[in-house]
Amino acid sequence: MDILFYGALLLAQLGICGKQFAMKRCGGLAPGAFNSVCINLMRSLICLLVSLIIWLVTDGSTTTLFGHIIIIISAVGTAFNLFTWILSSRLVPLTLIESVSMIGSLVIPLILAPFLYDGDSVSPLQWIGCALIFISVFLFMSKEKEAKHKGSLALKVVIISVCALSITVASIFKKYYTYHISQRGLGTIEYFTFINFVTVLAVFLMLFAVYRKTESKRVSASVSDGSAAKVEYPYKKVWAYILIAAVSLYVAELFTSYAAQLPSAIYYPLSRGLTVVGTFLLDVIVFKDRVTVKKIVGLVVVVVAIVLVSL
Repeated sequence: MDILFYGALLLAQLGICGKQFAMKRCGGLAPGAFNSVCINLMRSLICLLVSLIIWLVTDGSTTTLFGHIIIIISAVGTAFNLFTWILSSRLVPLTLIESVSMIGSLVIPLILAPFLYDGDSVSPLQWIGCALIFISVFLFMSKEKEAKHKGSLALKVVIISVCALSITVASIFKKYYTYHISQRGLGTIEYFTFINFVTVLAVFLMLFAVYRKTESKRVSASVSDGSAAKVEYPYKKVWAYILIAAVSLYVAELFTSYAAQLPSAIYYPLSRGLTVVGTFLLDVIVFKDRVTVKKIVGLVVVVVAIVLVSL
């Protein structure tokens, strides 16, 4: 059965790579917070429709009140991570976001694992593997040549903290659901994914209401001839990438939930290690990022770490 969970983790990583590719394209064609909300709103709606169909086709069962609470908390974390990741990328280097997020999505869950998952422990070798993955992030760091949008230190700290906190919440509660609800027959992964996207869509609808009003005021202020202000939506520019992002997001969310049934000492480090490798290959193969000795060493460190956490 474990081999299926490992396979689910690989499929989830393919979804993450697809999501990264599509969102980077979207960000280049339609930058800004309002466009980010619009794009995330549409792909959340597509994922919701797909997850609804799959949930109904499987068994259509629901979960307990406690199960619903876990799903909603995890989904709110997912939504704010999707949103603040875009904002953070315009304030600081992406490698810094990855480093801070690593603390939330890897270190903290492993520390809490014995308390959250009935004594789910981590061996010394697996802690070493965890540390190596953390170190590898810094080996992949490179100097950013592109100027970042300026912002106050307080703004940067708040946005990056929310980004890291949200991925922490999403990661912990996703595994908490699989361990305490799904594995005990109290709710399915398909239902988790469905309600997850219901909540994500609700969050982005609220954000859309706020940013639509802000964007309307901005457009009105820029019109000098007295004509009616018209808010432009990014969909014509990026609809193809939104579809790719939606499919990738659904695949990532669904199969990550399946893979979360692995022991914490394997799931958290292995998922982060695969993300680092996947991102490296995406940068090099698709976006033609320069390969350096430092990055090659980082890749080797990740491979060693994956072997250690799998022992």
